[in-house]
Amino acid sequence: MNSYDTNSTISHSLKHYIDIINNTIQGERTPLFVACLQGHVDVVKELLGVPNIDVNKADVNDVTPLLIACLGSHSEVIELLLNDERIIPQSPSPEQWGEDISLVFENAKKSVQ
Repeated sequence: MNSYDTNSTISHSLKHYIDIINNTIQGERTPLFVACLQGHVDVVKELLGVPNIDVNKADVNDVTPLLIACLGSHSEVIELLLNDERIIPQSPSPEQWGEDISLVFENAKKSVQ
């Protein structure tokens, strides 16, 4: 049986297709957004390793990858994003998103400081 390194293949592919990385799927979500939405830690790591990726690109509802990770309570993904110097960490508004989401964000932010 052949050993196949999926992460290495993905990483290699991503670095050569930066033009599609920042595009949205059906005009709404980037691959990073979808990975954050679904809590795919390994995929988020790979995507964050791609130079020139727009880590703050919001969807049509002005929801960023960081906010969608907070909405899903994906703490590992939130920490990865907050550790990336390109992220603009805008705290979710408790009035708009609820107190729980703001607490998830603030707790993750404290853990990376």
